[in-house]
Amino acid sequence: MQGDEFIACRNLIVLYLYDNTLTKMPLLDRNVNLSHLYLQNNRIERIEGLDSLVRLTKLYVFNFSHWIRFNVLLHRPTLRLYYYRSDDNPTSSVKALK
Repeated sequence: MQGDEFIACRNLIVLYLYDNTLTKMPLLDRNVNLSHLYLQNNRIERIEGLDSLVRLTKLYVFNFSHWIRFNVLLHRPTLRLYYYRSDDNPTSSVKALK
């Protein structure tokens, strides 16, 4: 992936990019209708470029083996971030930040 594959897909609502070997975020700034984004099981180290996704309500990033730097509008009241780190306590497998 080069990052610009989704520019022409402006009506995307849900995007599944999980279980790949992505190392960086794709360019999604024109996908303003996106409400759910699944990025789990990748190698992305920084979540960024989501500021224009005002309809994004769920962001899934669990099962990463390392900490991720989030440059996401976590103060946005409608966004729920679901994350899991492989070295976290297995009894709390999925955590939601609001």
